[in-house]
Amino acid sequence: MKKENENIDAEQLIKDYQDGKGIYDICEIYHIGKIKAKKILAENNVELRKKGGQSLNKKYIVTDSKQEKYLPVNDEHYIAKYKTTDYQTNDYMNAGGHLTSYIKEHEGIEIPTLYDRTEYYKETGNYWWEIYFDIVSIKNNKVKHCPFCLWTTNDLENKSGAFTKHLLNDHEMNVESYINIFPNEKYLFDYCNQTLRLQHDNNEDHFVKCQICGKKLKRIDDKHLSKHGVTLIDYKMKYGYNSTVSKTTSNMLSELVTKVNEEKVATKDDFVCKAELEIRKFLDENNIKYSFNNRKILHGQELDIYIPSYNIAIEYNGLFWHTERYGKDSKYHLNKLENCNKQGIKLIQIFEDEYTNSKELVYSKLMHLLKLDSKYRKIAGRKCTVKVISYQEAAFFLDKNHIQGSTKSSVYLGAIHYDELVGVMTFKKCDNDNNWMLDRFASLNGYICQGIGGKLFKYFIRNYNYKTIISFADRRWTLSDKNNLYCNLGFKLDKVLAPEYRYYNAKAAKYQRFHKFNFRKQILHKKYGFPLTMTELEMARGLGYERIWDCGLFRYVYYNGKTEE
Repeated sequence: MKKENENIDAEQLIKDYQDGKGIYDICEIYHIGKIKAKKILAENNVELRKKGGQSLNKKYIVTDSKQEKYLPVNDEHYIAKYKTTDYQTNDYMNAGGHLTSYIKEHEGIEIPTLYDRTEYYKETGNYWWEIYFDIVSIKNNKVKHCPFCLWTTNDLENKSGAFTKHLLNDHEMNVESYINIFPNEKYLFDYCNQTLRLQHDNNEDHFVKCQICGKKLKRIDDKHLSKHGVTLIDYKMKYGYNSTVSKTTSNMLSELVTKVNEEKVATKDDFVCKAELEIRKFLDENNIKYSFNNRKILHGQELDIYIPSYNIAIEYNGLFWHTERYGKDSKYHLNKLENCNKQGIKLIQIFEDEYTNSKELVYSKLMHLLKLDSKYRKIAGRKCTVKVISYQEAAFFLDKNHIQGSTKSSVYLGAIHYDELVGVMTFKKCDNDNNWMLDRFASLNGYICQGIGGKLFKYFIRNYNYKTIISFADRRWTLSDKNNLYCNLGFKLDKVLAPEYRYYNAKAAKYQRFHKFNFRKQILHKKYGFPLTMTELEMARGLGYERIWDCGLFRYVYYNGKTEE
């Protein structure tokens, strides 16, 4: 077995350390311990910094990165003016992200990391965006200026609430978020809040009364009812299903549903989302015959797209409608898949976030599963060389070529074809008993990379000690548990895992499912003060999140030849 650390680029490690990265950063980048990292530095005569010290080879003009360059001046305020266009904004400190957004869009460049921007400020005394913007002061008129744009109002104390409405409508920012950025301007909302509170108290449309304690609320939820030892379902059954939401809140929810429906396109028979129409167009362009909105195969349950010549069906699962809130429980997606399988049909299920965030990869997978990739250029694995690569190289490749993106692993292997990285396979050590996990494999998108997976895997089993190697296949994308990459590599199907859930909240992120790891009871209790008598789901729903389930996984195991199966 080769040592995992023998391929460390000591020269680059030293450069990273001298450029300001700490020991813990070095350990994470190169997957080594502190002792190993310090040993490499000591062997190369690099003096270690004291804890909390500055980089030894840098001199900073600004020693405190939080020190503001532009201090308020009486009767004046600052604006940022773009150097090569007429664009200008009051958001001169980039509090609302307007400067970096404009630079990215206008210049077509990626924004430096927060660390790099901080270093630039400390070294030069200038903010990074001052490369593109001039910060100038202008005389104040007796008007209130929005700090994010050129909007103004004569209502200096925001008595009319015009500024509040402007923040919400033009910047999608609520009062709490604004006060977090500008705490000294909290006074702007005191009068407005008092007025709204009086209106709220006197207008029955704005509240609903709890039938147990009489408290006026916009909406009665599990969090409130937990104080009374009653569940939301029990409360609704006793007092009626319209007893938990005010008319105003109900109207807001209706507007949200309307907004979602606006993203759907009317057809002759039904309403079909744009993504599904795009998938149909893709099939039309490749001369594949299909039916849509088919309710005959599953006896009333709809299949979005069915391709008879392939015995393949495709489902597009919009996140908003496929949560438990709309009846999609833990078995819904799995039952649909298994009902199709019983009739000899292989079902592909695409979630909305996958399609929106990785559309090119989704179509690449469809091309492969429908055997439409024969026109792609072929790269033979026998013409590639395999070597250990860095985390950064692997992450950059996987983020572009794997639908789940990159992940932290223990070993990163790359397949090189004429100096180009065309395949990556990563392995994570599970324990000290030489049990490993193959957690990512991807080849170059838009090419047929023949035998590259096998070549990368053989390199690992020849050069690393292992007892077992496990890996997982997503049932939504795996059409056969007996004919796939893992079977071809010699893995054996070990177990079929039940569906797992993630959390979704359209207001938090429209195109993202959140891992349940971040919603553990202890975390939510500590962060938001929920009582531990509540369940994880009750806490999550109290924050506006709903569960969304997948179809489960296939778990495969590869055994060392010396190990009994």
